[in-house]
Amino acid sequence: MIVRAIFSLIAFLGLVHVELAQQKPWPKFEDYAVKEKFSGTPAKPKLTSVRARMFRTKIREQTAHGSNFAGHYRIAIWGCGTWCVQFAIIDCETGEVYFPPKVETVGGILPMGPMGEDTKLLEYRVRSRLLVVAGAVDDSLNRRTEGKFFYEWKDNHLGLIRKMKLKL
Repeated sequence: MIVRAIFSLIAFLGLVHVELAQQKPWPKFEDYAVKEKFSGTPAKPKLTSVRARMFRTKIREQTAHGSNFAGHYRIAIWGCGTWCVQFAIIDCETGEVYFPPKVETVGGILPMGPMGEDTKLLEYRVRSRLLVVAGAVDDSLNRRTEGKFFYEWKDNHLGLIRKMKLKL
């Protein structure tokens, strides 16, 4: 009986070890590095969509400060309520304005807000194509998903790399 229990425990621990060894590490900013950072005068944002015109003041003001994401892009952010932000991605070289449809609104998880006061809803770097979104994400079809999302900015689109559930 004891031998069987010990054997079962060893087999279980072996399976747990194999499962943990197969998990991929979480994406890091340096894994999606860009070589060059835009340092010129940013192009005037092209306000061609209704949404871009609606938020033109925030887009213009923030784009004037230059790139802060993926080398030559600017993430412009504005509030949309308590623990809620919306954003656009502007190409500082061309002035093109992008609104990622998969991540239209990012908010805290009610009623507690996001995972604590120090949590950032959006994390990004000027020398990386990685965008980390934490909280509840609403897409352009008003579908709400909660978690921590890792996106890669590639060919002017956000592609989901990984998602993790949040511990509330």
